[in-house]
Amino acid sequence: MKTLVLLGGMTPDVISLYYNITDNYIRQSRGARRSARIYVYSVDLKSQLERIKDNDWSAFANEYTDAMRLLVQPSVATSSSMGVLLGAIIAHKVSEQISSQLSLYIPFLDVTDFLAAEI
Repeated sequence: MKTLVLLGGMTPDVISLYYNITDNYIRQSRGARRSARIYVYSVDLKSQLERIKDNDWSAFANEYTDAMRLLVQPSVATSSSMGVLLGAIIAHKVSEQISSQLSLYIPFLDVTDFLAAEI
């Protein structure tokens, strides 16, 4: 089973929603006693909103890329056992900056892609 790094939305409600959806999917597809392997990183809403207000998208993106450096282990990631999910709608503006910091071996998912597919 792959380990997912969930770069959380900007509120705890959103992070728990993505976590629960992912974990429920694993239980339904793999059995009731299974659970998802997830590292969760939560950003501070107030800090991120201040960065948006200041039009400081670089600092906004760095909040996520700095966390990825801590959570994504190169030795684990190169074995194709890890993926990163960006679970913040506003962060789609910097998703290319964030994904560009990942190894080619690490799948990157942006929640806005799933939202667009559903719409």
